[in-house]
Parts: sequence; structure tokens; C-alpha cells
Amino acid sequence: MLKHHNRVSYLHIKNCDINVRSKMQKGNWSLAKAVSEGIIVEPNLGAVNMKEFLKVLIKVNFNGWAIVEQDMYPAPFDKPLLVSKRTYEYLECIGMLKTDSFGIK
Repeated sequence: MLKHHNRVSYLHIKNCDINVRSKMQKGNWSLAKAVSEGIIVEPNLGAVNMKEFLKVLIKVNFNGWAIVEQDMYPAPFDKPLLVSKRTYEYLECIGMLKTDSFGIK
């Protein structure tokens, strides 16, 4: 992001469980298998340090928009809403939803 920020107009934020990723690589899993094993996790639980990423976004004065996505299937009926609420609360808590930090709201 530091090197190519001027080419980035929006973000598609996901995070990855590094242990599941390692198993995926060793087992040569498909993406579908990896997702069913929980490779995509809530932003605060994965390999990417979202607080540090936010610092980079502020440093480069990022003024775009973002989509936060967590692939999950099969997904129990009640799981996505709870994940969405926790994700929103986490991103708000670290300051990623404040428009005075940068242009994401």
C-alpha cells in the first residue's frame, strides 16, 4: 500500500488465518475447501494487523471506500449477522470508520 497507494481507489478488506493457510498450502486445498475450514476470519483475528494497516492508510492519506468481506460457507443462518456486528464494532473501535482518519465511512 505504501508503494502503490496512488493506484488504489478502493479497498476490499479480508483477513486470513495463517494456520489454516499453511494447511491449505500443504494439502493443496481448493479455495472452497480452505473457506470451509475457516481460512477467512474476522479482521481482528487474522494475519494482517489492521491497526498497522490503518496507520498506513492514514500515512498515505487514503480517501477511498472499502468493502469488508468474510467468505464463509457453509454459513449457519445466524452467523453472518453476528460476524458483521463484531466486525463493525472492531473497525469502529480502532478508528477505521472515522471520516476524520481518512475518507472511509
